[in-house]
Amino acid sequence: MNPNVTLTSTRTVDGGYLIDGINYDYSKFPGGEIHVRIPKKISRCTIKASICGSDDLMTVLLLNDAAKRAGAMYVSLELMYIPYAQQDRICESGEALSVKIMADLINSCGFNRVTVYDPHSYVSTALINNCKIVEVADILTSEKFQSKLDGLIDVLVAPDAGAYKKVLNVSRFGDVPVVHATKNRVNGEVQSVTLHGDVAGKNCLVIDDICVGGRTFTELGKALKEAGAGDLSLYVTHGIFSKGLDELNLYYKKIYSTDSRPEAVKLAEEKKIELVKL
Repeated sequence: MNPNVTLTSTRTVDGGYLIDGINYDYSKFPGGEIHVRIPKKISRCTIKASICGSDDLMTVLLLNDAAKRAGAMYVSLELMYIPYAQQDRICESGEALSVKIMADLINSCGFNRVTVYDPHSYVSTALINNCKIVEVADILTSEKFQSKLDGLIDVLVAPDAGAYKKVLNVSRFGDVPVVHATKNRVNGEVQSVTLHGDVAGKNCLVIDDICVGGRTFTELGKALKEAGAGDLSLYVTHGIFSKGLDELNLYYKKIYSTDSRPEAVKLAEEKKIELVKL
């Protein structure tokens, strides 16, 4: 099996539903092409995927076809992370609109339902057929996350305008105030952050959908500490952490992420972050 792509089948038992994991056959031909085979007949199934590369994408496409050839009349996709969604607009002539290409590939499979988690852009979800969104508020108000919180959170922090509405939705469940920030960029790079609200002496939870290199969060952590904030925690749904955690650890007491990316799963196994399972 591809560790980033799992397959489950659903069957009716005594008026209810039973979910079975399927250990599908997965191999590669000498030329690098992927081969999959589902070893039994199925009627309904779900493909759950963290697509981090072309092999993961091809596994999803092939499993969808194999499932239908194995008898599945209903195939759904749980897309833990939508690849290529960060390029959701054309900035310069000659660029590809990658989010549209990815959506077209997904739609070509004809999935009965596509569930996505805390998408970076709602452009992607508007382009995907039969799409259901699990919002960050659904994740952070769940018992899975609440049980992991280390101490009282006084303030929720949105790192930019894009995250502000999402964080407001989270705050409504616990009546926690929200402070937002704006990024100050030079040549496209975040150089500093301006805070809008009072954080002095308050424990803060920073919330965003994705952390790639982490520059936004290190600058935000610096600004929060300079404003007199207490303990800082960071939550990102999709943790890539391409530059590691050293800079982030200078400011954040706890870092939380989901299992939508293998990088975050590995860091959790090393006890470097807290993992929230989707």
